Amino acid sequence: MRRLKQGTRFGGLGKIMFLPFFLLLFLGLMSSWALYLSSAHRVVAELIDQVARDTAQTTIRELQDLFEYARTITIVNASNFSFLENSAEIDSFSFQNTFYHQLLSADSLAIIALAFSDGEYMEAQRLGPNNLRIGRAGKQTNGSLEFYRIDEEGKMEFTNMISDYDPRQRPWYKNAQSAGHQVWSRPYSLYSSEVPAISSAIPFQGKDGRKGVVATAVTFDGLSTFLSSALDEKKGYIEVIDDTGKTIASSAPKEEGGTHTEKKTIIIQQTLSMSGFPEWRVRVFLNESAFTTPLKKADQKTVIVLIFLLLLFTFVSGIIISAVTKPIRELEQIVRHIDPANPQVSREIFKIARQKGEIASLAESFFNMAIRIKKNYGELQQNLREKELLLQEVHHRVKNNLQIISSLLCLQADEVNDLADRYTIIQCQRRIQTMAYVHEAAYATRTYTEIEIGDYLRMICGSAGAHHITLSAEPEGQRLPLDKAIPCGLIVNELISLMIGRYENHREKAKIKVSFTRNSDTYILSVWDKTAPHSTLSKSGTLSRDLIKSLASQLRGTMTSNQEEGVQFIVIFPA
Repeated sequence: MRRLKQGTRFGGLGKIMFLPFFLLLFLGLMSSWALYLSSAHRVVAELIDQVARDTAQTTIRELQDLFEYARTITIVNASNFSFLENSAEIDSFSFQNTFYHQLLSADSLAIIALAFSDGEYMEAQRLGPNNLRIGRAGKQTNGSLEFYRIDEEGKMEFTNMISDYDPRQRPWYKNAQSAGHQVWSRPYSLYSSEVPAISSAIPFQGKDGRKGVVATAVTFDGLSTFLSSALDEKKGYIEVIDDTGKTIASSAPKEEGGTHTEKKTIIIQQTLSMSGFPEWRVRVFLNESAFTTPLKKADQKTVIVLIFLLLLFTFVSGIIISAVTKPIRELEQIVRHIDPANPQVSREIFKIARQKGEIASLAESFFNMAIRIKKNYGELQQNLREKELLLQEVHHRVKNNLQIISSLLCLQADEVNDLADRYTIIQCQRRIQTMAYVHEAAYATRTYTEIEIGDYLRMICGSAGAHHITLSAEPEGQRLPLDKAIPCGLIVNELISLMIGRYENHREKAKIKVSFTRNSDTYILSVWDKTAPHSTLSKSGTLSRDLIKSLASQLRGTMTSNQEEGVQFIVIFPA
């Protein structure tokens, strides 16, 4: 009953934390809402009116500057070509480079082109920001329009071509020849990309009598990009329409179907007035909900009120939380310093346990836990010592038993006169000895799950009886689990036995190199005899071959051979 009453009392803490938060949040929202309603409509109306006027006037002025600049470029280029004495100068790439640098100086222009009455053609074209190319067509290209990219060093690189291109059939060329003076074309699609565009074109005649047309094009996509820079899309968009009401360019990103999901209001519409230019009109659309900038003062007042309320709430909450967390922090420090080997209970925990509430119950639980830890830790240590002694004894006895079996096989081999039978018994004795070395290494180092592979392989090589076996293990001190070390040792034993077996009583002639390395997440085991023939493994017994393949499979590895110099067997298996 005592614990139940304390738990019920703790439930009142939720009410203490919830009610102040709810009341302060409600007051903050109501204050912000009242301030917003008092000024929102007036500020938005004034702002929309001013922005609409400024945007419309600025857009008209900048569009006029843009098209006037395109017209000026066309006039300048036509004048330059009119004074040429020899048309051969035009056939070079020098004028294409001139067009290229003119485009570099004006981001709003898309194409600057030159076409002659005999079908020769050259141009410079903008594909995107800092992405320009030049093109040419005529007799040299067999009527195809070839495009080249210019790298940073000024070298040209061919990119692609379009066949059957005749500039004399393009709308801008026909309009200029028909008019006989500078003229703006009707909207048309670029031959190379189908992008809608409009061009300023002027016919000319050089001093050598060669005629042609110079044109400067502005794409509708480029106009849309230009308009996008004039007004933030969050606030609205700008449209340019022709005399039929068709949209020429727009700064608004279209949704599926070409419609705009947000409701906009047409604020102002003005006509783009230029001599010889089509009758285009500029329309400005504004989004009323986006123009809340003048409301910042009201928002600042609201923020101040909310910050004050949050600070007040933080102060009140801090007092409450401190009262709850202080004993918890003290208890946490006490528990942190409890030593599992000797868990002495601090006097502070008794002070906390004598208090009322859930914290006292928690302190009492930690006290009981410390007592149980001390008892259980001692039992675990005792069990661990017993298991270590048992494992040590197991490895020791297994090693001794394997040594006895190895010795018996060695004695038995001495009594066998047949060389083949004696070799078979010795092979069995060496395999048993190889497994005994594992238990010997585990017993010596008192690590019963893994051994140092370098020392283990060194034992196997030393027992082979050949003085010319070298061993390298990298990295030094590399350890392997027993389930991988035993197959490795047996593979090395089998391969060494096969290699030195052919020397009979002249083992000192063997030149065998054993290496074990680790490469990232794989192990590489190599046994190499520089003087052995490649048929060493194929001439070995069936048991040896099957045993080596089975051990490599047990390691989930692969075995390959190399016969460039002697014979080398390589086993690769995952770490």
